[in-house]
Amino acid sequence: MGPLLQVETRLRRWDRDRDRDARWQTGDNNLRKEGALTVKRRATAGFSLIEVMLVAAIGMVITAMALPSLMNFQRAYRVHSDSGALSSYMSAVRVRAASQYTPYRLDVDPAANTYVMEQLTQTSYDPFSTPGSVAYSAQSPPVYESGTQYFENGNTIYNCRPTGIIAFPSPVKADPSICTGAFYFYFNTRGLPVDNTASALASGGLAIYIKGQSGMVDAVTVSSGGAVQTWNYSSSGTWVMR
Repeated sequence: MGPLLQVETRLRRWDRDRDRDARWQTGDNNLRKEGALTVKRRATAGFSLIEVMLVAAIGMVITAMALPSLMNFQRAYRVHSDSGALSSYMSAVRVRAASQYTPYRLDVDPAANTYVMEQLTQTSYDPFSTPGSVAYSAQSPPVYESGTQYFENGNTIYNCRPTGIIAFPSPVKADPSICTGAFYFYFNTRGLPVDNTASALASGGLAIYIKGQSGMVDAVTVSSGGAVQTWNYSSSGTWVMR
């Protein structure tokens, strides 16, 4: 663009602006209406109250539809989290008993929703004694290790099958004779589960059942050979290893 053309363009713009100012000062109604409309548009820009309420209502409907699934997922997570933590802790009790060559037990209190590792003593220490010739008992004062662990609030703990559970998780073959109150899992100096007289388990293994608020049930088992496993009770009435 040449210098003369630039000057001409600037003069045209100046004339147009001067004409508009003159029209405004002399009371050009059309120009004032255009200005008023521009100010009004700027003042009313954004969302109306109805639009905001409509979006909020849609959000509430979507949340209400998703909330049950979210709650069920949270409850299932709590059950699986407890069973996973308990499985790891039970394995730690086994290793502790074998490494220290000292009997240990896992103390479980369903009323308080807690469990803890306890070191035991036996009345007559003889590494060559036959099963049933010794008795395990708590030390005085009791010796607890690794601190008290807590199950999630809302989960219920059992040492017998909860109501409605028909099958046993492998390798368990029977429920204990006492299904209420606190219970204990004993481990001998080799880290194998036994009863409180160091005798082999008659039921093939032991189980702790964890039932969530939604009815989901997990189980943590330890076989007579010491294998710790985690299970989930399926809708088909069978136990599935996790």
